[in-house]
Amino acid sequence: MTGMATAGSGEQREAFLTTRQAAEACGVSCQVVRYYTMLGLLREAKRTASGRRLYAPSIVQQMQLIRQLQSVGYALRDIRDTFLKRTDRTEPTSGE
Repeated sequence: MTGMATAGSGEQREAFLTTRQAAEACGVSCQVVRYYTMLGLLREAKRTASGRRLYAPSIVQQMQLIRQLQSVGYALRDIRDTFLKRTDRTEPTSGE
């Protein structure tokens, strides 16, 4: 596959990356992308009708951040916990 897959319609179309494209953009293997997803470091990928994973382009920046944090000594567990805390603070709460 040479181009990026697209999802959405009209002006809201967003380019999505296959696992291989996301991995190559970050200099990691496809297994690393799937491992990070399994650990909860990355959001689950969208799936095509045939089951191919499609990741939002923002995944590249997130993987680069993960790699940088690892390079200065952070464990994947600590990175995940930090991401989860950050997500909890930015998620809107319901009516209470």
